Amino acid sequence: MISLLEGKSYDLKDFHFVHYSNIRDNFLHAKTSSCNHY
Repeated sequence: MISLLEGKSYDLKDFHFVHYSNIRDNFLHAKTSSCNHY
C-alpha cells in the first residue's frame, strides 16, 4: 500500500494517487455513514 508521505513525493503518479485516495475515502465514508449513503 502507498502511504500518504510516499504518495506526495510522487509527481508523475500524483493523479493516480489522488484518484486512489478518493476511491478509498468514498469507500470508508460509505461504510461509516451507510445510513446517509443508502
